[in-house]
Amino acid sequence: MNRIKDLFSLDLRALALMRIALGLILIFDLSIRLSDLTAFYGDSGVLPREAVIMLLNQKDFLSLHFLSGEPYVIAALFLIAFWCAFHVLIGKQSKVYVALSWLLLLSIQNRNTLIGQAGDDVLRLALMWGMFLPLQEYYSLDSRNKEKSSNINYFSWATAGLTMLIFSLYFFSACMKTSPEWTSEYTAVYYALGLDQIALPAGKWLYSYPTALKVMTAVIYYIELLGPFLLFIFWKKNFFRLVFFTLFVCFHLGLSATLFIGFFPAIVIAVLIGFLPSAAMDVINRRLEKKLFKRAALSVNEHTEFSKNQKWKGVVSSSLLALLCVHQFVWNCKSVGWVSPSLIPLQSVAWNLRLDQSWGMFAPGVFKEDGWFVFEGITKEQTVIDISRDGQKVRYGKPKLISAMFKNDRWRKYTENLLMKRNHELRFYYAAYLYRNWTERHPEMPIEGLRLVYMKELTLPDYRFSEPKREVLLEWYP
Repeated sequence: MNRIKDLFSLDLRALALMRIALGLILIFDLSIRLSDLTAFYGDSGVLPREAVIMLLNQKDFLSLHFLSGEPYVIAALFLIAFWCAFHVLIGKQSKVYVALSWLLLLSIQNRNTLIGQAGDDVLRLALMWGMFLPLQEYYSLDSRNKEKSSNINYFSWATAGLTMLIFSLYFFSACMKTSPEWTSEYTAVYYALGLDQIALPAGKWLYSYPTALKVMTAVIYYIELLGPFLLFIFWKKNFFRLVFFTLFVCFHLGLSATLFIGFFPAIVIAVLIGFLPSAAMDVINRRLEKKLFKRAALSVNEHTEFSKNQKWKGVVSSSLLALLCVHQFVWNCKSVGWVSPSLIPLQSVAWNLRLDQSWGMFAPGVFKEDGWFVFEGITKEQTVIDISRDGQKVRYGKPKLISAMFKNDRWRKYTENLLMKRNHELRFYYAAYLYRNWTERHPEMPIEGLRLVYMKELTLPDYRFSEPKREVLLEWYP
């Protein structure tokens, strides 16, 4: 039993660094989201509340941002979220503000699920487990003048849950990659870097080396499939935890250098910091205490007496966290078809609290459809102008770098979801939003309607592409 506890134990100092990293991520994420406050969260944006309720069937999702569609109300909620994130960062009343940050993040994500990606799920679930972890024990205002236990390794069902979250992120992602392009042909990276919407310049450069792409596909697949088991090696735990951390940090840095996928790599790296082994943290801690933090005295608290009431509270909370761990693992098994959904109790509650998770990134195979949007404004004279290029003549040719057409990854994800047939009714709201924006910015060049046009091309084997095909997704008039 002691070996199992040691396996799932995390260094308190590493957890504190993870708290700081998550605080920074929250602040940067909120800053990006704030730049699109009206567009993504207001009733005059691309997804008003009526659309969420009537078309997305998410009326039971918990979100304070459903209270109002007015910009000033949403801005107030964002300011509160910033305040909470800052307190997470500095470690002041950490438990309270981690919980509030989780609640507000849940609220923001539920308000517009069309712009969410896997990194958002990791951040939300990491904060959920963080509510039950002692993230404030080091490098925080809460820990000032506070005696610290000599045992810096901490175990609870929350550390087990966080460990299984990271394990599941990689292992089940690999299990969902069942197409031949991952398992036998090794062409998945070729197809991924062939997607112009997400390929960055470094990815475009790498795209011209077919042999390297095949090797990378095999390496990525087996890193995801086997790499997570490094977390469960008893022998030389410090060494293998450091190998695990280094391996996956390098993996995510490679992703961020080649693919336009938003905060996903940064979010996962922030959580991975919590898995730094004690040997590495000894070195980091000496430097941090010398430069930034005052060294606190150590004391041994092995014989602390607890009241019966505290013991009962501990038993109840441990039992609930154990059930949450089991729920998390079973839900991931469900995502790959290993267990029946009927085995998961209280599924509606889990959905409402967004405990759901599925790590099907580029799975079972990589999308082959790619393309770019053209927004055609129709004038009174029935001429067509490009409203995304200040009313210039419409050009249908392929842009030099399609990923550069998006303001940020949220917009890329939104338009990606808009292409899906199940979301075709939501295109009306996007057209109305584009029309209002154009009318406000260019009253001297009015339009009577617009077309949402998608120039679709397919990525084919052996560096071939199909001829771009013009598809009118919607022709709309106010």
